[in-house]
Amino acid sequence: MIVVTTLKGERLAINDQLIERVEDDNETRVILTSGARYIVAESVDEIVRLSRQDRAEVQAMARRLGARIDAELCHTASGPSVVRPEENIVRLERRGAPPDGAE
Repeated sequence: MIVVTTLKGERLAINDQLIERVEDDNETRVILTSGARYIVAESVDEIVRLSRQDRAEVQAMARRLGARIDAELCHTASGPSVVRPEENIVRLERRGAPPDGAE
């Protein structure tokens, strides 16, 4: 999400992945894929910068999370198991007589 300012001075958070285009005549218009349009105080360059920054932050967080998961998987592979084997046992109960009549 990026935070932009409307011409009335209100702050507005926009999902930058839904931005279809940003137009700049005398005013900057952000057009979303849904067709929603917002006139904002920021310039086209500023919106592009905010969007790049947001995407870089998301990718960095994903890398950190991936590294943490990889480290935990390596630890559990060499150390104690997170899931106990007895938790994976499935017990089947037979109800009624088997189809051939044998028990």
